Amino acid sequence: MAFKKGQSGNLKGRPIGSANKSSVTLREKVTKFIESNANKLQRDFDKLDPEKRLIFWEKMLGYSLPKLTAGSFDINFQSMSESDLDKIIDKLKQSANETD
Repeated sequence: MAFKKGQSGNLKGRPIGSANKSSVTLREKVTKFIESNANKLQRDFDKLDPEKRLIFWEKMLGYSLPKLTAGSFDINFQSMSESDLDKIIDKLKQSANETD
């Protein structure tokens, strides 16, 4: 029995976050290809010039790391008291020492 255009048997639709079947299939094929060709891919990577290796890594990181977005905030330091500014400076120094 065919559905009318714009209707389906699942009135709620696909749940949010669930994978598209074709995307899952494609990911599985890519994964199998990489796994079965890992040694050759590594040899090819090792043959690349250092600059091209960095470009490759940069592109690959885009698939594994979340994209960073620039944030902005408006602080009017002119209107802050000396005490508030000193507290901010102390926090920044403390934070910098923790990352060293």
